[in-house]
Amino acid sequence: MSINYTNILLIILFSMFTIFSIKNTLNRQDKIKNFLD
Repeated sequence: MSINYTNILLIILFSMFTIFSIKNTLNRQDKIKNFLD
């Protein structure tokens, strides 16, 4: 059984992008909260 390395790379890139976007949204929410307070 051979592993498709391109698929693994795509999955890693996608997960990194997802984590990055989640962190960005969290930071934005924090800034909005600080602005409202």
